[in-house]
Amino acid sequence: MKRKTLNYWKGLAGRYGRSIDKLEKQWNEFEEKVVAERHAHVRAHETIADVAYMAGVARHYSSDSRADMQTYIRWAREFESTRIMVNGDEQYPLPAGGTDNYMTAVEVFTNAKLAEAGNTDEQRALEPFGGPRG
Repeated sequence: MKRKTLNYWKGLAGRYGRSIDKLEKQWNEFEEKVVAERHAHVRAHETIADVAYMAGVARHYSSDSRADMQTYIRWAREFESTRIMVNGDEQYPLPAGGTDNYMTAVEVFTNAKLAEAGNTDEQRALEPFGGPRG
């Protein structure tokens, strides 16, 4: 199969007057872009899940769960937009200054957003889900 594909690409390269090296370079650039986009997509979902989990632990609520989910998605996007690369590592700025790793920064960010939003019940946050038990 690999040989057939290589011959196909060589045929295309000859037909359009391009070298196989140029086509290979274009393919590699395309592949890198797809991988980077996929990584960003997965990272965004991870952030949404972490923000929603932390909001649930803090018992954040409003009268509209759909609005709450849209808020968590907006917060996750805002958080991800702050990501910077430092010496090849992903770092996130902290409100008090400096940067930190993902887990610390997402906790600090989400707790700050929850404090701004209100609608949390500190007493309920200490209870297990479903209320106090027996």
